[in-house]
Order: sequence, then C-alpha cells, then structure tokens
Amino acid sequence: MGAISVLIVDDEIKFAELLASRLSNEGWTIRTAGSGNEALKILQEQAVDILASDFRMLRGMNGAELVNQALAFKPDLYSIILTAWHERDYVLQSLEAGVAAFLEKSPRIDGDLTAAIRRGIQTITLTRIGRRLLDLQREEEVLDLIIESLGRLKEFDSCCLADRVGQNLYRVERAVDFRTGQEIGRQQIDDPDSAYRYVIEEQRAYLPAFFGPEGRILHPFVPESKSIAVVPLVLRGGIRGALGIEHREGNRLGIEDLRFLNQIAYWVSLAMGKITQQDERVQMEEERARERRDLLARAALHEIKNPLNNLATAVQVASAELLPETQKTLLENISRINNALNKILRPLIRGEDSPRETIDLDPVIQEAVSRFRLYHPDGVTRLTVTVSPALPTIIGYRAMLVSAIVNLLENAATATKSSGRSPEVRVTADYVPVRDQVEVVVNDNGSGIPAHLVDRVFDYGVTSQLERGNTGYGLAFAKDVVSLCGGYIAVSSTEGEGTTFKLSFPVGMPAEHSAEGR
Repeated sequence: MGAISVLIVDDEIKFAELLASRLSNEGWTIRTAGSGNEALKILQEQAVDILASDFRMLRGMNGAELVNQALAFKPDLYSIILTAWHERDYVLQSLEAGVAAFLEKSPRIDGDLTAAIRRGIQTITLTRIGRRLLDLQREEEVLDLIIESLGRLKEFDSCCLADRVGQNLYRVERAVDFRTGQEIGRQQIDDPDSAYRYVIEEQRAYLPAFFGPEGRILHPFVPESKSIAVVPLVLRGGIRGALGIEHREGNRLGIEDLRFLNQIAYWVSLAMGKITQQDERVQMEEERARERRDLLARAALHEIKNPLNNLATAVQVASAELLPETQKTLLENISRINNALNKILRPLIRGEDSPRETIDLDPVIQEAVSRFRLYHPDGVTRLTVTVSPALPTIIGYRAMLVSAIVNLLENAATATKSSGRSPEVRVTADYVPVRDQVEVVVNDNGSGIPAHLVDRVFDYGVTSQLERGNTGYGLAFAKDVVSLCGGYIAVSSTEGEGTTFKLSFPVGMPAEHSAEGR
C-alpha cells in the first residue's frame, strides 16, 4: 500500500496545522483546510484516504455535512470527527452521515488522532485486500494472500488456518511462523482441546479471558504460544473452518486484534464463496453442454438412421430390379454408415449402457429446479414445487431424468415469457395408488402449443419457437428418457392458456425399503 494521505479540517486553521506538524513524523502525507468547502475542493482534486474534521465549524457546513458530501463521490473515505462540543446531538448526525470514528479535543488529541488514523489505515488496507481477494480465481491464491497480509499488517508470531475435513476430523491447512518465514505443512488436529477445533465445532470466536468455554484451557497450534485469538471461517461453500493468530508473549492479543481477524475472515469467506459459486457455475455449464451434445447425438441418430433403414428396406424390395452386385454394394454402404453412426454418436449419449438405479424423485426434482434457477437468475418466472411426502421410488437413470425435467422447465419458461402474463410454472409429484404409478406434472400459463403441433411435439426437430433459438430436441429427449425409465409422457395444451406435461412412472420399490437400493 502506498503512502497514506490525511486531510485535517478545522475552522481554526492554526489548530489544524498544529496537529499536522505533530503527525508529520508518521510518514503520512498531511494536508489541512479551514472550511468544508475548501476541504471538498481538495478531496475532489487530490488523493485523500482519511478525513479528520472538526464537527462545529463557524463557516459553512459542519463536519457531518462535509462527510456526507465527501462520501457521495469518495465512498471509501475513512472519516473521523473531532469535537469539543459537549452536546451529543452531533453523534447521531455524524453516524447518519457515515462517520467511522469520534474523538474529543482533549490535551491528548494528537496521540488519540494518531491511533484513530492507524485504525483507519487498517480498515482501508483490509478493504483493499478484500477487493483483491474477490478478484482471485483459486482457493490457494486466496490463502496465499491472507497469509502474506497477516504477516505484513500485524505483529504476530504465527497464524493458522484449519478446517473440518470429515466427521470429527480436523486439519491445519496452512500455518506460518512469521519469525522465521517458514510455512508449516498440513497436520491433523488430534488434540480435543485445540482452540481451532473448538472454534470450528462451536462456530464461536476464542480469545482467552473474553471469549471461550469457562474453566477450560484451549491449546494453540504452536506449543510455545502464550497469546491466541481464533475466529470462525466459512470455507469451500460451507465447510466450517477457523483462522487464528498467535504470539509467544502473554497478554499480547486483545479485542482489537479479534475485530481485525473477524474482518479478515469476512473477506476470506466472501472470496471462498465466490470461487465456490464460480466452480458450481462451471460445472453446471459443463453439464448443460453435455445435455446439448446428448440431444444432438440423439437427434442425429434419429434423423439419419430412420431414412437409412427405409433406404435399406427399399433396396431389398427392389432386389429384382437391381444387379446382385449393386444391391450388395448399397446394403454394405448403408451398414457402414450405420456402424459409423453407432461408433461416433452412441458414446455421446449418456446412461443407456449404464445400469439403471433406484431413484427418489423428490431430490431429482429439487436438483432440476436448482439448475433451472441457476440458468435463469433473473427470477422472472414464478416457480412453485409441490412434492407429496414419502413418494415411492422408481427405477431408471437419475442424471438423465434431472436433465429431462430441466428441459421441461426450460420449455415452460420460454412459453410463459412470451404469453404477456405474469409467468408461472407449477411442478407437482404424487403417487397414484389406483395405477401404482408416480406422476410428475409440469404445468405453465404460457402461450400454449399450436394445435397442429401438439401431436408432433415429441418429434426431434419439431418446435414452435425456432425464432427464439430452440432446436426442438428438448421435449424429444425428455420423452426418450421417460421411456428409458419405463414410463410415458403425455401433453395437453390450449393456445393462449398454457400447457401441461404429465410424466408417469411405474413404482420401482416401496418408499420404506428404498434406502436399501440406493
């Protein structure tokens, strides 16, 4: 971080200049101003990190009004209010303006202001580090920057980052001894009284004499440490961790250090959460790409192999009119094309060669809904899901069934957005005892399917939405998957009112026994 710039504002300009001279040996760039208007001009024209202003100035705006205007165009400014005014109305006014700290104009003002500016520098630095963390793409980069920053910002002997890696299993992921600069490798935490283990389990900060279990001494990671502070940390999309700092001297860490550590942990949690979301989005996009590849492979097989089979039949029917050699050549070429299609396209179609499995439809529907919402973060389509409790399980291909339901939701969302009404999609799942079937219904209030397409809606390449980029493969794929799961799919639609798809599956196993099959 470069040199810190401080602006001191007081209508008694000699007081501001006196403070500036007393702080001159701190290595900061210090400017002064005698009014709010003069201060605003400096703030607009020059780099200023910290503003320290008198509250009650006789000329123009007061300190709170100055801060309020300054933050409008310099939102990262750290502001401090100085006052000798004994009425406390200024506190409320200052807080509403966004002031970070308050100081009384006492004989100790230069020392108090120095300490306040240092706290401001720490806050500014943490914010800048946090923004750098949010730009990182990998967890290791986040941890590297945190270790580096902890060693640079505070005088600690060591720091430690631990997390839970399993049931009652804890590990130190990163630890550094700042005295030697040596990094300590991963180590299992076997000590049940480890401060880090306690913080992970309880999700509570630990600072001896202030925060921690009464009458219980918790141990640091470095055995020689006499002072320790540890705070909870969110890692890898929710796995709980702990971040701690240690010192070999007693009584060296206090509330300010714990507050500092909490700020670091906040930024780490944000950065880790962002990376997790990015990873999930990449995985979802990869899954979507696999779905499209699967759809295209199925469509190609359907659209090419059917005409080939018809051609083979025609060749055999016309055998009397063809030379035997010609018929043989034609059939061999048709067979070669069929074999090539099977060799190239069949491996792209997932699930058909893998064993079928027992499927609980509730989590399948929830996963499909989650993926649909990830694809449509705008939330324009209102989606209602109702699943009857204790549904019997079915037998089929789970991953393919999730993709099929996503395709039905995508189809419904496209139809509702073009209807001109508030888009609504409803998903229900029920057990029908009379038929011993599980039924999943996807209903929308969209524009409906044109009457002449209703009977062909499950054919590959048939769609009423080509102008919106639809390929006409999604519903055909859904029908294929439902068939592979031993079920069938039906559609009913009224133009201008909406469409309903009903998926019916034979029961695979009673719900009370389904856990054995999973």
